[in-house]
Amino acid sequence: MSDVDFEYLAAAVIMVLEGYQFDRRCGGRGDQGVDAILINHSGQRVVIQAKCYALHRSIGSGKLREFVGGMRMYDAAKGYFVTTSTFTPSAMQVVRSNGFIHPINGGQLEMYLQQHADQIEKTYNTIRSSATS
Repeated sequence: MSDVDFEYLAAAVIMVLEGYQFDRRCGGRGDQGVDAILINHSGQRVVIQAKCYALHRSIGSGKLREFVGGMRMYDAAKGYFVTTSTFTPSAMQVVRSNGFIHPINGGQLEMYLQQHADQIEKTYNTIRSSATS
């Protein structure tokens, strides 16, 4: 799966779990630590950072601090950091000190993908196809 496809997948997972609406993908070079923007039930921005890493490569605190900066730049009410790997203890310390970041590690992601497979696939296909049209 490409990085772009994983960004859309991460957005689809959060959309299914929370019922948020897709706004846009903004990932890529210069994305300021944010790959996708959703809109919550109150009309506020919710941002996503998606990292498709090998299991042995953990997300460190620097990536979480960059994400906090991206959340501020996009004036987001909440953020989800989704990875196929894990978070280091120092990254989790950043999460705990910022109550508006929701980390999803590889194990949790796999569980959500299994529990909501059909809904996530449908949502992914919808937002992915709308981006290419």
